This record gives sequence, C-alpha cells and structure tokens, in this order.
Amino acid sequence: MKLSKIKALYINEMTKVWRKLSNIILLGIMILGILGLGGLMKLQEVAQDQFMQDDSYVEESNKSEMEYYIDDIKNQLADIEEKSKDVSEEDKYFIEQDKARLEAQLEVYEIAKESGISIFTSSYKATALNITISLKQANKLIELTPTELQTNDDKK
Repeated sequence: MKLSKIKALYINEMTKVWRKLSNIILLGIMILGILGLGGLMKLQEVAQDQFMQDDSYVEESNKSEMEYYIDDIKNQLADIEEKSKDVSEEDKYFIEQDKARLEAQLEVYEIAKESGISIFTSSYKATALNITISLKQANKLIELTPTELQTNDDKK
C-alpha cells in the first residue's frame, strides 16, 4: 500500500512541475544546447578533415615559396659575382662571407623544397635542417678566414 501512495505522490508532483511553462522552456533550451554543441563538434570534425586533405595545397604552396626564395638567392649570388670583380683584396673576404652565407641558405631552401619541409615552422625537421646548415656555414667561414686571423682552436 505504501508503494502505491509513493507512486501517486510522484505522479502528482511531476504533473505540478510540467504545468509550469518555465520548466518546459528550460527543458527546450537544454535540448537545443545539447544538439547545438553536437552540431558544432561535427562541423569542427568535418572542417579538420577537409583541412587535412588539403595537404597537397600546403605542399604546393611551400614548394612555390621555396622556389621564390631559391630564385632570389640565385639573383643575389649573381650580383655578388659581379661585385667581386671590382673589389679590392681587403673587401673580398667580406664578399666571400656573404657568398658563403647565401650558398648555405640556398642549400637549406633546396633541401626543404625536395623534402617538403616547411622551414618557417618549429618542426624538428626544420630545426635540424637549420642547425645542420648553420654548422656547415660556420665551417665555410672558418675556411675563408685568413690563417693569420684564426685562433689556435680554429686551426685544429
């Protein structure tokens, strides 16, 4: 008998609750919020999948950017070659330094273009490539330094 009284009490209270318009509006807002959040999550998933499929566009963009930089550096190297003809012996060292720096950059861009590495990111590949080329450039600069200016550490 007690169970039927509890059931009747529950039904009576629920009837009172659902008669209020504010409770129905609140339930509607909650349902719309849940559906809206689910829709936004699905939209984000679709957009992310579409972006991931556009990798070919990113690679093409990266390659064209690298080609632009490669052409620019080749032009700068040609300018340096022209300038080096009319330069005194004292200035040749500095021109050779510029040339070594540009050749190292050219090597970075060519490797990045061939490998599909975007060197303007903080990826480990870009970092490793930049460090390797920096070390090669440092070696080249040490080789270019006149022996009278080198320290004992450089000569080893």
